[in-house]
Amino acid sequence: MPSWKDVLPKRRIGTLSPLAQVENAPMEFYRLVPKDVLNIYVSVGLEKFSAADVQRVYKPVEKMVKDLIQRECDIVVQSGVPLPILIGVKAHEKLMARIRGCGVKATSSVTAVARAARYLGIKNIACANKWSPAMNKNLGEFFAREGVNQIGVSSHIMTPDKFGELTTKAGLDLA
Repeated sequence: MPSWKDVLPKRRIGTLSPLAQVENAPMEFYRLVPKDVLNIYVSVGLEKFSAADVQRVYKPVEKMVKDLIQRECDIVVQSGVPLPILIGVKAHEKLMARIRGCGVKATSSVTAVARAARYLGIKNIACANKWSPAMNKNLGEFFAREGVNQIGVSSHIMTPDKFGELTTKAGLDLA
């Protein structure tokens, strides 16, 4: 007879999500991972694309992380590529150090994207996104750390409030 312990997650991932709504990410996540993995989302409440707003939302990051640790998360993921590319590589590394300083493993979406490109053997990459030239310059620095050259950008600049209004279909059409 199965024990109640058999239905508990074996791994928990804490995700610091940039926007108030989390729409497609959970569905995509649970299609990819084993059934005994749980993702716990915490919205950081980004309101605008600015380094100042990123600094504002992560001012209490230790409290957010401690809440996730209380929920037995094994790792914390800073989700959303725009936030690190707004503040740059150095500020991102300081943020990751603050999270790790709480006693938990940490990573970020932008780190995963850049490392995945390296792992796949990509040497040059062209980016299509909705970010500003300064943000794309920082994105290029994240790729460069992994030995990947950003050779071009096609951008349709949008603010979080505007792309937050996009339907799923409109977002896919934009891509």
